[in-house]
Amino acid sequence: MQIRLDKARKLIDELEKTLNATAKDTQAVRERLGQWLTTGEKSLRKKGAAALSTARKRADRLSGALGELEKHLAKTLEKSLAAKPADTPPKKSPAKKSAQKSPKKAPASKAAAKKRTAKKAGSKRAASK
Repeated sequence: MQIRLDKARKLIDELEKTLNATAKDTQAVRERLGQWLTTGEKSLRKKGAAALSTARKRADRLSGALGELEKHLAKTLEKSLAAKPADTPPKKSPAKKSAQKSPKKAPASKAAAKKRTAKKAGSKRAASK
């Protein structure tokens, strides 16, 4: 078999042309991608800055609303405290608790009563003798 060098050279040339064209296209795509990234970054920066300013505005609005709420609550609390003493009568002071009384000495008094009755009974016995 004889190798056809002419056809092989033609195929190699075509492959080389195709490869060069592909490389050129690849280079162009890389450049476009780089441009898109830089412009995209700029647009992303702009969008990010806009979003950040919006978030700051919302945070400022929220802090303002919280300040207004605090003022409103303070006014309401002052009004309720001012109205409370007039509506309710003053509280009476609690009664003083007396000290605990010592328990009665009932057994001692009963014993004394028994002694008295025993003396009286003894004197009656002595009188009867």
